Amino acid sequence: MSFNFLSLDYDLLGDYARKEKMKELYSKIDDYFNNSIKYGLSYREGQHNMALSVFEAIESKEHLIIEAGVGIGKSFAYLIPLIYFFEMSGKSFIISTSTIALQEQLEKDINIISNQLNIPVDVVVAKGMSNFICFNRLEEFLSKLKDDNQFIKIFTQNKQDRKDYPGIKDNVWKQINVEKCNYFKCKNHRNCEFYKRRELMKSINGIIICNHDLLIEDLSRKSNYGKELLQKVDYIVCDEAHNLENKVRSFKTNEIKIRNVKIPLRNAINILSEIGNVEYDYLKIEEIIDNLYTQINDNVLMTIEKLKKVNIEVEDCNGLELVFDEQTIKLSNMIKNILKDINDSIQIHSNKNTEEIEDDLNEYSKMFEILSSGQNGNYLFWIERRKRRNYVYCAPKNINTISYDLFFNNNHSFYRLDGKTFIFTSATLSVGKNNFKYFMQNIGADLVQNGLTLEDSYDSPYDYENNAIIYSCKDIESPKNKNKYLKELVQKIKELILITNGKALVLFTSKSDMKYVYEHIGNKIGNINIYIQNDGSSQDTVKRKFKEDINSVLFSTGIFWEGIDIKGKSLSNLIIARLPFPIVDPIMEYKKSLNKNGFAKVYIPEMLIKLKQGVGRLIRSETDKGIVCILDSRMDKYEKRIKETLPIKKIVYSIEDLKSFIKKNKIDEWVMK
Repeated sequence: MSFNFLSLDYDLLGDYARKEKMKELYSKIDDYFNNSIKYGLSYREGQHNMALSVFEAIESKEHLIIEAGVGIGKSFAYLIPLIYFFEMSGKSFIISTSTIALQEQLEKDINIISNQLNIPVDVVVAKGMSNFICFNRLEEFLSKLKDDNQFIKIFTQNKQDRKDYPGIKDNVWKQINVEKCNYFKCKNHRNCEFYKRRELMKSINGIIICNHDLLIEDLSRKSNYGKELLQKVDYIVCDEAHNLENKVRSFKTNEIKIRNVKIPLRNAINILSEIGNVEYDYLKIEEIIDNLYTQINDNVLMTIEKLKKVNIEVEDCNGLELVFDEQTIKLSNMIKNILKDINDSIQIHSNKNTEEIEDDLNEYSKMFEILSSGQNGNYLFWIERRKRRNYVYCAPKNINTISYDLFFNNNHSFYRLDGKTFIFTSATLSVGKNNFKYFMQNIGADLVQNGLTLEDSYDSPYDYENNAIIYSCKDIESPKNKNKYLKELVQKIKELILITNGKALVLFTSKSDMKYVYEHIGNKIGNINIYIQNDGSSQDTVKRKFKEDINSVLFSTGIFWEGIDIKGKSLSNLIIARLPFPIVDPIMEYKKSLNKNGFAKVYIPEMLIKLKQGVGRLIRSETDKGIVCILDSRMDKYEKRIKETLPIKKIVYSIEDLKSFIKKNKIDEWVMK
């Protein structure tokens, strides 16, 4: 790891010298934003104030939670103070965010700022291994091709990042990317971009841009005295922080794979047999494992049958709560004890290097211990059903306290022992006006005794009052009456698409609703093309079509609630099929059970944050104009909370008032290609 003498010099400064440095830093930040026109930027008061809030966090070393409305320019608001501080102190910092696209945008922003301020700063964008070419797999792939194959010419370029091969299909990429890395043991490690970046992440004197998953894994390793992935830094920015709770839960979620224990178990028993220990009969233990597998599968099938009897759809659904019977708990406990006994015997009697087997048995022992605790333990269990196959998952109940340990706990986290400061920011952290309570509870910030600064939300600079309006449809059937609701939904969506001559993004809360409406409307209304999001992971093609075909319509769900940024007329009509309440699942129900009025304390805040994310797709620039149409009769019930949360305050209830706004702002004009 490189040694930074500038950082050491800063740490040795006395109180007076440090205060003078902070005055100098404040002055530089203030001057930058006061003279933003000089740098080709328009002045934004919210951005300026946010930057000064970040300065205060740097100075006080207190954690900061700060909401920045759409258009604030939050990345510049935290990058300017931190890059100036890097120049002054030599202290590296980490930025984590939610997607590769945002990571790459941050890299561009840093390069712009570095050139503006004439402050050289090294940057590493930390991506997962699947984003890079593996030379070993590439060599194997190319060896199977003919000499004149197009791929030979394409892949002999000195480029290894997925982004450099936009024309390569996923099914090809999956044959040549890094699947499992041997790091320095690999013959190609010196030329491997993935390996180089992994090493750089531990030593760079500059900025690390990673995703939340990598940051959380690194925090977890450090808190458990494991091998670190990222170097220790003093300041960490968590951008798009509204995703953190789900990311921590995802990190702690495990699929229950009962039969996978057989391989390390067989290897362990073979080792013991070689040294004369024949106490364990593999076939008898295997029979117990198979019995447990059958028992859990029976529990799953019974759960599904119960739901079918009350007409609840179970195809392609997530989060069916799974309750284990006494026999499942008994068998799990039996296997757990057997594994522990075998592991102890290997450690005591074997002279071989059995570390890998011991680690595997230890991990499986933990899994069976979790199963043996059943629903009365510290874990939640659920079923996910995809393509007629059932998968069983488990996750800890106490994600908030786990998050607290990762981000805030002085006793367990290396980061806090070293005095590290977290800056949490997003456009959607509050529910209502400056109410961060729900977000704080989710990441364990409500457990922090001191060292936490709360800032007001900095509102978007966009003119929502004149440029945007919400249409609340009161005369549509309740979503509870699904069949009638869907039939009326088709007609309402068709009507609203025609009113604006397309230019519409339709957000659904379920794929089945989206597909139903698409099947009944088709891929065209007159001259208006209707697109629907892909089933695959990449949505780049359909996004591009929607953006370029200005009068078109895109039906979408999932990531499109926050994963689309289209400025201009292409997105002038945002149609929300129903209020985005979360699906009832064991996680939501457990959170609900912790509160006296659980629905109001959990389900409504979840809905409001998701709705805020969705509405944020509409106005993406100072000149954008548009409408939000909410086709859910429950809007009446939650209108007060919705108005407090959303930046658009004006709501109309009649189609005529909506048409009047559309005409006034020329939203319905057909745009020629």
